[in-house]
Amino acid sequence: MSDFKLRTELLLAPSPNKIFHGEKIICMGSCFAENMHQKLTEHGFNSSFSPYGIVFNAWMLAHQLRRLIAGKEYLDHELIFSNEMFSSWDHHGSFSHPDKDVALLQINAHFNDCREKLNHAEYLILTLGTSSIYETKEDIHRVANCHKVPAQHFTKYRITLQELISEFNSSFQELRQFNPGCKILISVSPVRYLQDGLVDNNRSKSCLLMLSEFLEQNYNFVEYFPAFELLIDDLRDYRFVKEDMVHPNSMAIHYIWQKFSNVFFTKETQALNEEILSFQKKIKHKPLFPNSESSIRFQNQLKKDIALFKLQHPQVLFPEIEI
Repeated sequence: MSDFKLRTELLLAPSPNKIFHGEKIICMGSCFAENMHQKLTEHGFNSSFSPYGIVFNAWMLAHQLRRLIAGKEYLDHELIFSNEMFSSWDHHGSFSHPDKDVALLQINAHFNDCREKLNHAEYLILTLGTSSIYETKEDIHRVANCHKVPAQHFTKYRITLQELISEFNSSFQELRQFNPGCKILISVSPVRYLQDGLVDNNRSKSCLLMLSEFLEQNYNFVEYFPAFELLIDDLRDYRFVKEDMVHPNSMAIHYIWQKFSNVFFTKETQALNEEILSFQKKIKHKPLFPNSESSIRFQNQLKKDIALFKLQHPQVLFPEIEI
């Protein structure tokens, strides 16, 4: 029998844009953007996550980026009170708090910190989740998070490709003025939104794929990374998703990370990443007899090896794990 393939692997060419340890990176968008931020941090990169938290809707993502660039802090009248918590329509629920002053303080603290980092960032990673959006019926305000307010208070619809292009055009042009050297890596989240149904989810994703194509073709500082295609078309199997049947599991995230590494990291950077992971495995190792001479020698040698690594590679933000 002749050889045959059981799957279609997506082969990606190396990018001319290389990411190095020490460069500032901002990740914004859906939960997949958070996955990428966690992977970057785990491997010693200077990565920061969005000051808005996880955001799924692509239009809101561009809108938030514009406000971040403008430096327009949040005011107390912009917070809502629901379910005994003060929240912002623009923010994930992790920014909510029962004390209004605390909620506002932490929102603006993260906002200003991330704006300063964005001003000097080499890379902005954006992950687009959906083109469906919720809008309040009372004051016609688009929201990034409904904060468990009953559904009858919102109108849900899909934003057109033209409106998405318009908002991203504005945000990218403003970013170019704010930080001329920042490159943008854009992807479409592989997470399916089954609450919309498979048909509407696919139509929503297709709109985001068309948006990504437009942005990559019209801005020379924008590059598309096919996270969506890697899970949906390359892996293409429910073995690679969690029990909810939509989110990629750790094996899928690792696979996509490896593809990302091959595209955006040099061989030297990948070698550093492997060395960092090796240290982490040794740190997490739990000896059967921690007070034995061999265990103590192992721990002392590990501390010396890590100190030498940090001295040789000061650009690496070595994850602080207590030995």
